[in-house]
Amino acid sequence: MRYACLTFMALFLTAIQHVEGADSQPPVLDVVISDGKRLVQHWHESIYAKVWESPALAPLRSKLEQSSAEWTEKWGTNPWEQLSSLVTARFQLIGVTKIAEGEDSPVNIRLQMDLGALAPKLFAAVAKHGTAVTLAGADEAVIDDTDLVTARVGTVILLMSKGLTLGEVT
Repeated sequence: MRYACLTFMALFLTAIQHVEGADSQPPVLDVVISDGKRLVQHWHESIYAKVWESPALAPLRSKLEQSSAEWTEKWGTNPWEQLSSLVTARFQLIGVTKIAEGEDSPVNIRLQMDLGALAPKLFAAVAKHGTAVTLAGADEAVIDDTDLVTARVGTVILLMSKGLTLGEVT
């Protein structure tokens, strides 16, 4: 356990360093999902799903269902449909950019999701909350008020911190 804590602290300290040229830095965290349908199937077959169905967790399930309904209203699809639609997904935490004292330090991220036929529908919902921008290689792109860029390349949706590039779209 002590080594796990030390490893976590080393990763955290690496993440909060000043990131010059963040796009050329290796990610601090890299999470890949290879098949959303299979992931959902594994969830339903797992002990965690059985625990989740426990009557003791009914209030938490109710809150999640309410949040899911709000998500569906805002984005046009429910989160479970999005998760099941994933052909592949990859999330990368590039690092945290240090800025002026007393201000928030933005996190540099890149998220890519191949959502198949669901991608245009989800992007259309996201586009309602942003301003259209031109991004080389993207079919369409928007930037929101937090400087998060969302782009669609075919069936792939990409979210990235402003200043990062599309990177390796796989």
